[in-house]
Amino acid sequence: MTTNATLSGALRPEAPSDEDLVRRIRGGDKALFEILVRRYNQRLFRVARGIVRDHGEAEDVLQQAYLNAYTHLDQYGHRGSFAGWLTRIAVREAFAGHRRRAAAALTESIERDGDCGRVASASPDP
Repeated sequence: MTTNATLSGALRPEAPSDEDLVRRIRGGDKALFEILVRRYNQRLFRVARGIVRDHGEAEDVLQQAYLNAYTHLDQYGHRGSFAGWLTRIAVREAFAGHRRRAAAALTESIERDGDCGRVASASPDP
């Protein structure tokens, strides 16, 4: 007697591995990248949101991280998991975006206040 669980398990096709998807994407089947995005989107969003602390910024981080990953897919060397590689890209992008925003805020503050950060010198000017 066959149970429904066994039957449904036997009929369900196995999901392709990350490595198989990467190989096929590199081979020209670009549309498969969507599977990787859907597979890791929630995980990466949580990581990015934890760093940038803003929903909208986390979405921007993910968009740039996926673009970076797709553009540099040939650099994925299978030394670790694809999930780890993709997560490192998202973390780097989150911190890079944070640094860019901090620098822009500092520049804006300096321009607004008119203070160029000069320190008065005790010695006379030349």
